[in-house]
Amino acid sequence: RDQGADFSNATLCRASLSHANLPGCRFAGADLTEAALSHTGFEGASFRGACLASAVLVQARLAGADLRQADLTWAILHDSGLAGASLAGADFNRSLMAFCNLKGSNLRGANFFRVKLGGADLTGADVAGADFTEADVGGTVFRDVKGFAEAKGLDRAENADKIVR
Repeated sequence: RDQGADFSNATLCRASLSHANLPGCRFAGADLTEAALSHTGFEGASFRGACLASAVLVQARLAGADLRQADLTWAILHDSGLAGASLAGADFNRSLMAFCNLKGSNLRGANFFRVKLGGADLTGADVAGADFTEADVGGTVFRDVKGFAEAKGLDRAENADKIVR
């Protein structure tokens, strides 16, 4: 088991780690561009400042993970578990995040430009300063979120009338 292994600043472009169990591992500053990471357990792992652009993380388990300032542009995170994760300042530009569990996550200042969030659950998350411009938020749960009034772009989001509050 690779619990706690350090992959910081490693170049892991197009790596295939699907179905692995890597809780608590450190990927800070690593390049995981186009990596295959579906069904992988990354609970409590650190991806701070990592590049996960175009990575595939379908049903990945990232509860409590640190993804602050990470680049997840064009990533596919469909149905992934990110409850309690720290995603402050992360860039999800044009990513697919439908049905993600983001309960209690720190999303402060994250970029969700044109992200598909339909069915995602942000219950209790902190969305202050997060930008949802042109994001598809239909069916997204925003119950008991912190900083809702400070979130940006919800007036320009798709299906904003279908947000669950």
